[in-house]
Amino acid sequence: MHLASLAGIWTALVAGFGGLRLRDGSLAFVPRLPEGIARIAFHVVFRNRCIGVDITTTEVRYALLEGEQLVVWHESKNITLSTQEAVIRPTPRIQAGPQPKQPPGRAPLKRAVRPFPRGHGSCHITTGRVVMLFLMTAFWLDRRRAAQARRSTQNRVCSPRRLLPGVLQ
Repeated sequence: MHLASLAGIWTALVAGFGGLRLRDGSLAFVPRLPEGIARIAFHVVFRNRCIGVDITTTEVRYALLEGEQLVVWHESKNITLSTQEAVIRPTPRIQAGPQPKQPPGRAPLKRAVRPFPRGHGSCHITTGRVVMLFLMTAFWLDRRRAAQARRSTQNRVCSPRRLLPGVLQ
């Protein structure tokens, strides 16, 4: 996975489910966990202080792991964090609304699952074969690029004879 993708996922989890925002120069948390996610835990470094946040379906635990006291927001209330003890606050549950409906005539079509035909003139493609083909292609392209880079580097080598053709013969 690409590092930028990981940073985006972390941001989506912490800012989304953790509800992390910056409010009046301080951190604010409005955590909400949907059904199917039981717990999220993460650390945040803010103004040379390390804060541990552990969100479950019923409560949030804030712990100042390093640094001086820090005031943060939970929902709409200030809480003071210190390294002496963790602060625990309740987590409100998300109430799911009704399932959205498509406008008339705009519902997606249901697709039938059809196996690939076997026999003359056809091939049975499995996920494993597709992944293997992808990896082989990526490996081949990587080797090809490396060979091209080597050739272009060899052609650019500056020898004294190339630099001074009339002087050194």
